[in-house]
Amino acid sequence: MFTKNRSRVPQFGSLKRLWRPQGNRCGGIALWLISAVGVVWGAPVRADTVSLSTVMEQTLLHHPQLQLFPHQQRIAEAQALQAGIRPNPNLSLSVENVLGSGEASGFSGAETTLAISQLIELGGKRQRRIELADAQQREMQQSYEQQRVEVLAEATRRYYRLLHVQTLLDWSERRMALEQDALQRIQARSRAGAVQQADVSGMALQLAESQLQHRQLQRQAELARYRLAAMWAAEPRFERAQGRLRQPKTVPALAAVLDAVNQAPQYLLLLEQGYAAAAQSRLAEANGQWDLNLGVGVKRDEASNDTGLVFSLDVPLQLSHPNQGNLLAARMAEQQLAQQQQLLRGELRVQLMAVYQSLQAQTDKVTALDHTLLPLAQQWLQQVQKAYQTGQQNVQSLLAAQSRQFDLERQRIDALHAIWLQLLELERLTGQALAPSSSSLETES
Repeated sequence: MFTKNRSRVPQFGSLKRLWRPQGNRCGGIALWLISAVGVVWGAPVRADTVSLSTVMEQTLLHHPQLQLFPHQQRIAEAQALQAGIRPNPNLSLSVENVLGSGEASGFSGAETTLAISQLIELGGKRQRRIELADAQQREMQQSYEQQRVEVLAEATRRYYRLLHVQTLLDWSERRMALEQDALQRIQARSRAGAVQQADVSGMALQLAESQLQHRQLQRQAELARYRLAAMWAAEPRFERAQGRLRQPKTVPALAAVLDAVNQAPQYLLLLEQGYAAAAQSRLAEANGQWDLNLGVGVKRDEASNDTGLVFSLDVPLQLSHPNQGNLLAARMAEQQLAQQQQLLRGELRVQLMAVYQSLQAQTDKVTALDHTLLPLAQQWLQQVQKAYQTGQQNVQSLLAAQSRQFDLERQRIDALHAIWLQLLELERLTGQALAPSSSSLETES
């Protein structure tokens, strides 16, 4: 199990030690390195904000699904203990020639035998049981590793969602402020007779639509807060996610992403299942070996008043393999898992390729918005505003220019959110830290 100090939130770099157990085959699993931490580090810390490190810590401590693992671990330890238990000896007592007729009447001719026998397992059965229990324990551990990656990825995904919605709220407030200012200017010009009342109505309609959208975003933010706090089964005691969205300075190389397939949690779990299946096959083969039952005892003959030792040896007649069906089934399961491993590696590569291409597309979109589309939209809006002041453009043109600029800004926010989600998906699939370090991801002011 992991150990942690509950009294403080860990700083960047210590969160890895916080939740990585010792002896983990999936040592590369490090969702704490999800570069989303770069989204939050460096932002001003407020009492009503929640950081990603706090989200991770609280999720690990209190997520109901992860709390089952200690019980599962104790069960696996008990099964390993059971696998190593040797057979107990047997004590037997037999009485012959009693309660009959003639010389066998009563107990005068009784022959009493007291013996102790021990089953001796051959073929390494006990060692094979121990090996299977150990393999199943590692499989359970790896299953937990995959489950933990999934849970932490979901917590991070919900954190991103809150960050996304609150960014949209800031964008919506700026839009409403600009439209409110524009409405006041148009109303002033309308009172002066410079524009028609229809221009005022058009701008008022645009502002009303933006206000409605803002209220809807507020409800989405409230839901996002509750969904995030639900990851640690609590009510939200925060108002905002700490930090701001921004574009990563670098993205992982495709070769590094594809090379990480061999360390993917799903693939490692399938490997452990394969090891367990091989151990099961070896146990089935060992169970087909015959065992010895050795005994020694004392025999008492009441008629002759004699006492002697008795030795016994029981060996089964192996006319056929007693475990051939189980052995065949175990070997088929082992072969099936080997084929599933190859199939999964191929599927993971396809999934990673699809996510990576989507990541590149969103990155290209943000770059185009920053360097071409948004500057052109800003230039168009300034030109329309200037022309509107001189009466060369109407309100419809002004509304179109304003809407176009804000639509492009909304696209940029959505694209940034998509980029972080896709980086998260790459790390969830591979279990590896593929995104940039937090030092290159300081938040925007």
